[in-house]
Amino acid sequence: MKFVKRQFLGYCFIVTLLTGCWGNKKTYIERISGGDQYFLLKKVFNEKGVLIEEVRLNVDSVPDGRYREFFSNGQTKCKGFYRNGIKDSVWTYYSGNGNIKEERKWFDGKEFGEQKVYFDNGRIEQYSFNNLSGEKIFSAAYDSAGKIIKWDGTPIYSAFNAGRLKVNQRFELYCFIGIPPGTDLKVKVEEREGASNILFQKEYGQDNIINLYFSKKIAVEQECRKKGKFAWLVYVDHSYNGIVKSDTIHLDLSVE
Repeated sequence: MKFVKRQFLGYCFIVTLLTGCWGNKKTYIERISGGDQYFLLKKVFNEKGVLIEEVRLNVDSVPDGRYREFFSNGQTKCKGFYRNGIKDSVWTYYSGNGNIKEERKWFDGKEFGEQKVYFDNGRIEQYSFNNLSGEKIFSAAYDSAGKIIKWDGTPIYSAFNAGRLKVNQRFELYCFIGIPPGTDLKVKVEEREGASNILFQKEYGQDNIINLYFSKKIAVEQECRKKGKFAWLVYVDHSYNGIVKSDTIHLDLSVE
């Protein structure tokens, strides 16, 4: 045990020495115990001894937990979260005056869902929505008064478990929806057999949609009870200042 402790302290000394040579920064790694487990807390200080970065590490020294970065005056510059070395959850960036500069949503190492950029005064400047691959599928731009001046794409990403299923198997449909600031939302989900036979229909508003950190979510799960070809339709209406933007998503399902 003494050997392990000396080895750990030696490791901390080496890290401190190397980082000091590179940019007059000092790095300290602290072992924090919690019951039968422990984690490491890495702290980086500038040449004046001011804390400028702090990140939680797992036992393999991989970022795993809360991350924070600071300006030299101690104000928060960035805060986020790592999950086993990969960015996850909400990452928030601040300007020198303390206002939020950017807000990025991460899922499994990719920017997914709602992404926001702000003016220096804290008002929303840009809003975008990314799919699960991290690709931008929607963007909106705002003027300094908070009015939308540009709108491109649709802030909704849909996923379902399969397009071909068997009787008694479950069909699962998930819609991840963004709501740009200043807008209202209405969604209707339908299942159709043929052109006019509606088997399922439900309307959603902001009061009955699941709230996730990266978007709103609608989930439809039901058992396939008979064979045939079916269409699932998702109607989305975004409205702002009397203007309505409507989009429809069409998904085909075959049950054997």
